[in-house]
Amino acid sequence: TCTGVVKDDAGEVIELRCSYDPETRGGDAPDGRKVKGTLHWVSVAHAIDAEVRLFGPLFRTADPEEGGDFHANLDPGCEPAASWSRASPTAKPASASSSSGWATSASTRTRRRAARC
Repeated sequence: TCTGVVKDDAGEVIELRCSYDPETRGGDAPDGRKVKGTLHWVSVAHAIDAEVRLFGPLFRTADPEEGGDFHANLDPGCEPAASWSRASPTAKPASASSSSGWATSASTRTRRRAARC
């Protein structure tokens, strides 16, 4: 749970103050609380640069078929806003030979190559 935010003189967030409840790890709380999100911490020394895309709602209305044509309800403002962030090294794109395009461990890539032979 975020309990506080520390900002520098320019208003940039430099620190989050949080509490950690190990009972909610994995999103399930034994007392029935609903976990709304999980923070994944990455050390600055090990983090990699990452582009993050934030999408808005795709449609202007709750019912895309309203008016009979969903194209008319597409929200042109839903285009992603790209920003730069830091991510875990495991998020680095996989090699071109990876079928998924997602990062995979060396042992997974080795097993895939062996399976193709």
